[in-house]
Amino acid sequence: MTPTPHHIIILSVDNQPQWIGGIKRVTSTLGHEWQQDGHTVCFMTSCTSSIRPDSVNGIPQHFLPQPQAIYSPENISFLADYIRNGHTTILLNPHVEDRELTKLAMAVRQQVPVKLVSALHFSPTHTYDITRESFFIPYHIHHHPKQWVTDAFLWIRFHLYQGRRIRKREKTWQRTVIEGSDHFVVLSQQFLSHFEGQKDKLAWINNPISFQETERNPSKRNVVVWCGRMDLTGMKRVDRILQIWAKIERLHPDWQLRLLGSGDQQLIGDMIKAQGLQHCKLIGFCDPFPHYEEASIVAMTSTTEGWGMVLVEGQQFGCVPVAFDSYASVRDVIKNERNGLLIRPFNLQEYARKLSLLMSDGKIRERLSHQSMEDVKRFNSQTIAKQWIQLFDRH
Repeated sequence: MTPTPHHIIILSVDNQPQWIGGIKRVTSTLGHEWQQDGHTVCFMTSCTSSIRPDSVNGIPQHFLPQPQAIYSPENISFLADYIRNGHTTILLNPHVEDRELTKLAMAVRQQVPVKLVSALHFSPTHTYDITRESFFIPYHIHHHPKQWVTDAFLWIRFHLYQGRRIRKREKTWQRTVIEGSDHFVVLSQQFLSHFEGQKDKLAWINNPISFQETERNPSKRNVVVWCGRMDLTGMKRVDRILQIWAKIERLHPDWQLRLLGSGDQQLIGDMIKAQGLQHCKLIGFCDPFPHYEEASIVAMTSTTEGWGMVLVEGQQFGCVPVAFDSYASVRDVIKNERNGLLIRPFNLQEYARKLSLLMSDGKIRERLSHQSMEDVKRFNSQTIAKQWIQLFDRH
C-alpha cells in the first residue's frame, strides 16, 4: 500500500532572500527530495525585503502578509486559511530560536488540524555557550583598554547569576515549544540528554549534505578555507582563525588561508593588516564550492554550532575538517584522526600546532581526505529525507 503523500509547509524567516543561508539550504535540499517522492512542498516566508523570489531551489515560496509583526492576528489567520484550503498535513518550523515565528506556528496548530514539527538547528545551549565565550576578546581589549574593565564586570556577573538565568530561559522556552508541537527535532542524538520529560515527542535527525555526490579534485592546492559569518563576539569567531594563522603562517609560506562569508570586510581587513598576515586572502561572501574544490583543509573556529554545515560540505570535496570539540554534534561529523581533527576548546596553541602538522604532512592529509569523502556519504540527502517522512508518519 502506497503511503498518502504529505502536503508540507516549511516556515522561514528570510530578510535577505538574495542569499541562501544554512537553514534554507538544508530545508530546500530536503524539500527537493520530498518532491521527488511525490509530496507537495512550499516555503511560507516572513520577509521584509522587496526581493521576493517565487521559488527557492525549485521549492515554491509564498510570503506572510505582515513581516513587521510575525506573531500577529493577520498572519495567524492567513496561515490557518492557507492550511485549510491546501489540505496541509505538515507544518515544519526549522526556526525554533525565532520566538515570534514559533509562537505563530503554535497558535495556528491550535486552530487547524495540522501536525507541527519544530526543529532546533542550534545546540540546545546555544545562547549560554556564546555568552560564556564573549568576554576578553583580544581584539577588543587591545584596541579599547576600558573594555577590559567592562568585560571583567560582565564576566563576574555572568558567573554569579546571569549564566544560570540564560540556561533557565533557554530550557523554559524549549519546554514550551515541545509542549506546543507534535514533534521536536534536534540535529544529533548527543543533544537528547539535555531535555527532560516528554521523550515521546523528541527525535534526532542529522542534517543532509546539500549537493550531489562529488569527485575529489586530484590537484588539491595548499589552501585552508574558513567559511562563515565573520563575527568577533557571536558564534563563528573569525578572530580565532586569524590568531591561529599568525602563529604558523611563517612556517608555511607556500600555503594560503581564505576567508569566505559575510561580515564587516573593513574590520576584518584591518585585523589582517594589523597582524601582518601575508598569505591570508579575504574573499567575502561568495559561492564556497569552487574554493572547497581547490582547498585541502576546511577550518572551523566556532564557539558552538547545531551541526556545522561547512565541515560536511568541505568533506564532500575531500577537504580535511579541523574544529574545536566544543559542541556535541561535531562528533557525528568528525571522528578524530580518522576523517579530521578535533581540538580542545578553545586552545589556540593546540589548534595551531595540529593544523601546522596537517599542513606539513601530505600523507596524513591524503588519508584523512579519502576517509572524509567516504564517511560523509552517510548524510546522503535521500536517506535523511526518508527519516523525516518516517517522523511525519508517526502518530
